[in-house]
Amino acid sequence: TGGGRQGCSGPAQMSATNRTKGYNLREVFRLEVCLYHQVCSNGEALFDLDVGQPFVCDFSPQRYRELQSILLQPPVFALRAGESTAMARGCAQR
Repeated sequence: TGGGRQGCSGPAQMSATNRTKGYNLREVFRLEVCLYHQVCSNGEALFDLDVGQPFVCDFSPQRYRELQSILLQPPVFALRAGESTAMARGCAQR
């Protein structure tokens, strides 16, 4: 059944209409970069790296707490024309 990395790419091989089972590696990589950018005081350096160049995170407890606070907030939804705030709140509670 193939090499060890084959199992890592499962969701990436799914069709565009069947995306509910997971995320592809490119999406996970982007999320990881964003998380490191947020919690490392030197996170901006991530965008200046060349392929294969190592990155060492200068972890910032303050930036971590800021991210934690952001993630603990309820989502904000934009209202569409004709939609009430009560309808939007109902979506957020599902």
